[in-house]
Amino acid sequence: MIKQNPKRAKQLLLAFLVILIIGCLALVLRDDSALSKCGLPPGDQTIPTKPPKAKWELVGKLAAPAAPDTIGPKVVQDDLPSCFAHSPTGALFAAVNINAGLSLAARRNLPIAQQKIVLKRYAAAGPGYDAALARLAQDDPPSDSAGTTQVAGFKIVRYEGSSAVIDLAFRVDKLYTSGYVHATQTLRWEDGDWKLVLTQTGEPFDAAQQIPGLGGYVPWSGV
Repeated sequence: MIKQNPKRAKQLLLAFLVILIIGCLALVLRDDSALSKCGLPPGDQTIPTKPPKAKWELVGKLAAPAAPDTIGPKVVQDDLPSCFAHSPTGALFAAVNINAGLSLAARRNLPIAQQKIVLKRYAAAGPGYDAALARLAQDDPPSDSAGTTQVAGFKIVRYEGSSAVIDLAFRVDKLYTSGYVHATQTLRWEDGDWKLVLTQTGEPFDAAQQIPGLGGYVPWSGV
């Protein structure tokens, strides 16, 4: 019969209890706010300085980046993409997809109830959201213009985990002319996804400004 060393048994028990307590604390202290609502992990937290790899897909008339298993969008409902990784690259993908989704939804001239669902999916809570909600019944669907607008580059101005400021450059091609414009947008991590902070008047961004080219931007385009 093997005799157990009481002192050794006590040490093993204490070690087991320490491991158990550490595991419980890790679960309690885990930051659930970092988790994507659709299960995407946060992934790489480095701010991209090169064009991220993506499969570009048309969302309405705007080409938008996709990496569904890593960055997003993980969810596409009624052709409207959502749910992105809680990372700088996730915020970048979200910015382009949200612009494309809002544009597509506006062109569909949806009933008010459906417009509210789309707005809640894409817009962060705040004065801009309230302003956009108040004018849903007043706005006419945008008319198709002769020309195309596509993302041409980006610049991440600031990233702080719960928010991101992203400057997107667009190439505008019209019948007899073409050029570049840019718009800066703020996104906020809210309810497990990136949401767009609308302007005080409920717009996705203030008036886009013309730029001479892509100097200072990371070139990035799907078309």
